[in-house]
Amino acid sequence: MQLVLLPTTSQWLAPAWVPYFEADRDNGIPALAAAIRQWEQRWGAALIAAWGSMLQFTAQRRPQPGPPAWELAGQQLAVGGSLQCEQWQLAMALTRGDAWFLHDRP
Repeated sequence: MQLVLLPTTSQWLAPAWVPYFEADRDNGIPALAAAIRQWEQRWGAALIAAWGSMLQFTAQRRPQPGPPAWELAGQQLAVGGSLQCEQWQLAMALTRGDAWFLHDRP
């Protein structure tokens, strides 16, 4: 177990200090930080754990079925490249749960 205390109160800045697989390529760190910030603002998402190739969030608000869930599912599939589901399946799941698990393995 490792506990990291970040020098910020803005959890969306975590990618600057906490590695996530392939986020350091092609402007990925700022893009991941922007996604986390948007998720925090729109869905009340909080990054609660990071393991190098995995990110875990809790969310205070669930997207409604349809375009909001579809858009969020597309964003999460872009970040979690190793999720093994179709976008429509993830969109449906996001409307029913408040825990998000993203995985992008080597």
